[in-house]
Amino acid sequence: MIGTQVITRNEFEAELRKLRLSVSGWGLTALPPVSGLLRIVILEKTDNYSVLAVDLGKVLFMNAATAKTFTLPAVVAANIGLPLTLVKRGAGKLTIQAGGTDTIQDSTAGGTLYNDLAEETFALVGLRVIAAATWMIEQFTGSGWRTS
Repeated sequence: MIGTQVITRNEFEAELRKLRLSVSGWGLTALPPVSGLLRIVILEKTDNYSVLAVDLGKVLFMNAATAKTFTLPAVVAANIGLPLTLVKRGAGKLTIQAGGTDTIQDSTAGGTLYNDLAEETFALVGLRVIAAATWMIEQFTGSGWRTS
């Protein structure tokens, strides 16, 4: 359709969820194309941040020289297939805290994934929800990622 169509937020988010499942790789969020381009939603943070369910499918940067934490939302069956890419920018330790009793790959329930190598000033990890309460590490750069 050419032109503008008004839809509700719920309808828009439902369409986004459909598109996200068809986009593989780097946790890209597919938004309606503009002149044939794919938009990527990138959020830059400089302090601890609790990731929201609406952030799934986005790329979140943590730009910090000191230790910071991304706290993941507890995920449910409706979130299965959704990606999230988290990027460590700067020398500070980046901790990714699982929400509630969720697990990240082989972490303990409510465990963490972290990178504390100061020399890795640019490292990313791509996560994907593979089951209720379960995140899988889909890709990463750098050698400093550890679970606990």
